[in-house]
Amino acid sequence: MTIDISKFVQVPELKWIGGASYARSEDTLVGRYEVERLASDSEWFLSRGLWRGGVHPSLDAAKAAAQADYTARRLAGLAPTPALVALMSERNKLRAALSDLLADAMLQAREDRAAFASTKREQGSAA
Repeated sequence: MTIDISKFVQVPELKWIGGASYARSEDTLVGRYEVERLASDSEWFLSRGLWRGGVHPSLDAAKAAAQADYTARRLAGLAPTPALVALMSERNKLRAALSDLLADAMLQAREDRAAFASTKREQGSAA
């Protein structure tokens, strides 16, 4: 069973320090992200140590790319515990059982309505 661990954990937002032409994140488990304005306001360079995150059209876009990289790196190091896998498996079994019960109830309701209509018809023709 594959479990999307991102549904069960929350990666913290990067905190930024800086001014109009340069910003850096606070230190993280994967290093510090830096964003620097290049020649114009439409060119912002993102890096983390030797990693190069490319040129982005705005400071906000570069920060969003840094957050996406940070989130992916943090999630890549996580795996579901056996307890979570067992819990998800049990949840899937319960969902299947509930689905079966609902289908049975709907079928029974249809049969009951048909029987009721048939009884009404028989009573009407007997009168």
